[in-house]
Amino acid sequence: MLAPRSAYYFTQLVEEHAYHTYDQFLQAHEAELKTQPAPKLPSITTATATFTCLMSSKPAIR
Repeated sequence: MLAPRSAYYFTQLVEEHAYHTYDQFLQAHEAELKTQPAPKLPSITTATATFTCLMSSKPAIR
């Protein structure tokens, strides 16, 4: 197992890499992305219904 400090540092490196990669993507595709509509997000009702359905079909863990 990693030491907590090492694990935290590794997570920080991963997050920084993800930020820079996403930022580069946004800069490279800015014009194209601005012409597209924002994606529709599921409503909280749909998410709750999905969660309830999944939980009801799973046996309880004991």
